[in-house]
Amino acid sequence: MWIIDGDKQYINFIDPKGIREEGLNSSKIGLAKIIKKYQEQLKDETIVMNSFVLSVTPYKELEFKTNWKIEEYHQNNVFFISDNMEEYEKIESIERIFNNMK
Repeated sequence: MWIIDGDKQYINFIDPKGIREEGLNSSKIGLAKIIKKYQEQLKDETIVMNSFVLSVTPYKELEFKTNWKIEEYHQNNVFFISDNMEEYEKIESIERIFNNMK
């Protein structure tokens, strides 16, 4: 998602996917931190780069598989949206992504 807001450009990679088999050290989850290093190398404060995983795998299916709390997923730009979520939870996930873009 490419957003131009005044002088700033926000270049966001958003990957909707299931993460049940992905693992916490996957390159897709790790891209959120790596992409910031690329952004620094550009030396252009008008460009902001982000990477997000929008998980269709519910957190409830992962909480017993990993040691991560939901906040840790959020800190790594992984947000959850699945069919069995309440509508307000889906909206909250999308809002978190937009808030983390800037």
